[in-house]
Amino acid sequence: MSRILVIDDDPSIRLLYSDELREEGYDVIEEGDGMKVLQLIREERPDLIVLDEKLGRLRGVEVLKEIRRGGASVPVILCTAYPLLRHSQKCTGADDYATKTSDLSELKIKIRGLLREPLIS
Repeated sequence: MSRILVIDDDPSIRLLYSDELREEGYDVIEEGDGMKVLQLIREERPDLIVLDEKLGRLRGVEVLKEIRRGGASVPVILCTAYPLLRHSQKCTGADDYATKTSDLSELKIKIRGLLREPLIS
């Protein structure tokens, strides 16, 4: 079972993502504070990270830079409500991008692809 770390400062979004991803068979860890991510990565060793772009006082891209500086090679999907952001130069470093929505179909497909899992028909 693959382990996914969901990082979002909104508890309702974390709950939505966690519930849906657990239904897909993933082990899910939730975190609302971007400052705790590096420690969580070391302790929990996730197979993939779903990272919100806007984390209260932090930006997801700042957290992503810290993840990469810390040497973690774990795949990261940056979720944003701003689709144009995925074309921004400052977002380089993410393995993929997903538009933040209550329909997680796009996100689930991207997760399977990065984890190299077969698509379920």
